[in-house]
Amino acid sequence: MLLGTGFLEAHMYPTEPTEHRLTRRGARRLLAAGMLSLAALALTVPARADAASFLGAQTRAPGERAMYATLGIPDAELGATFGLNSLTDVTPRLRLQYGRGTELGGAGLAVGAGVRFQVARLAGWTIALTAEPEVSLHVGARNSPMVVSGSSANTLAFGVGVPGVVADRALNHGVRFIAGVRAPITVYALPGWTLNVAVFGQVGAEFLLGDDLVMLALVDVGADLYGPGAATGSALFFRSRVGLGWLF
Repeated sequence: MLLGTGFLEAHMYPTEPTEHRLTRRGARRLLAAGMLSLAALALTVPARADAASFLGAQTRAPGERAMYATLGIPDAELGATFGLNSLTDVTPRLRLQYGRGTELGGAGLAVGAGVRFQVARLAGWTIALTAEPEVSLHVGARNSPMVVSGSSANTLAFGVGVPGVVADRALNHGVRFIAGVRAPITVYALPGWTLNVAVFGQVGAEFLLGDDLVMLALVDVGADLYGPGAATGSALFFRSRVGLGWLF
């Protein structure tokens, strides 16, 4: 029992690892450069206020199908969206993880789905509730406070589909602005049972390049809260991605 307790304490106490960490200033610069580049590509494209959104609130029509692929920090994602009715769509997705937040390390796979339910249109904004349950396995993870500095561990986590709120608005020149607030709950089973709540805001944009092609950019920033459970503490939650979406 003492040996087991010592093992858990060595791998679960909150720390501040310095290796494999992206600086916040570097992340902001990377995001700004990507957003400016995408905006320049979209300036001559007319706006489509009625078009569905890939990452925002405007849902797909019944029978409409679309795909997207994004690359960023700390993961890459592939998803396919299917319109269910006039207010609801679903997006099965696959994420390849190479870190969490700004702490990079290991390799992981997450399988889940996003469900959007459009609830209102107000002053040019479309507002939707969204839930994203998933299961993830990460080998060699380095995210604090689950893992101490300089070491790694395997993590198995189950994401609960807690609803968040996302809104979008079509602007001029083929640009759609996106903003949201989310607080997904995750239960870690490995390396020890722990409750995790990531509270974050998100902002991004979609840039129309043609009738069936859209460029995407989105960033999430907030707090990663751990406990109760084997690990307690907090860390910076950060996720950024850029990519393409298309109809099929």
